Amino acid sequence: EGYNPGSILPGVVGAICLILALFAFQVLAVNYAGLMLIALGVVLIVAEAFAPSFGILGFGGLTSFVLGSIMLFDSGIPGFEVSRLLIGSIASLGGLIILGLVFFLARTLKRPIVSGTEGMLGEQGIALEDFDAKGDVLVHGERWRAKTSESVKKGQGIEITAVKNMLVFIKPTEEG
Repeated sequence: EGYNPGSILPGVVGAICLILALFAFQVLAVNYAGLMLIALGVVLIVAEAFAPSFGILGFGGLTSFVLGSIMLFDSGIPGFEVSRLLIGSIASLGGLIILGLVFFLARTLKRPIVSGTEGMLGEQGIALEDFDAKGDVLVHGERWRAKTSESVKKGQGIEITAVKNMLVFIKPTEEG
């Protein structure tokens, strides 16, 4: 993460590996390592909702949560273990939910822009006065200063071709 800030994946993998390394070097007991992995998993899953990581934080959190769940009660005593079927079921359900969210959120990237200057391109309006080069037009109930290379008559339909510094560039269309 230090060499690639903002790419998220190295940080997620590094955090999980750091806790696993502390467990492997016997700095952390099994129960504490499992608890820390579960806590890290919850933090990463919650962070997925607030950071644009396209699923990396969510799947890293799910992986951490599963590893922590397996390690949490590792006593070997029957009845004091978390069922592997339960862990697998929760992991599968969580993975499907995260995958579904990533799929639906990725679809929003393909939607057209509806705000700002990009959202004005191609919009229709009417001329408020006769003019040859510059004049006023009405688009979405707003009065805009417009520039054109053709003459425009009052009430004529117009289409916005560009926007620059609160000035719209237009081309005339049919009569309004």
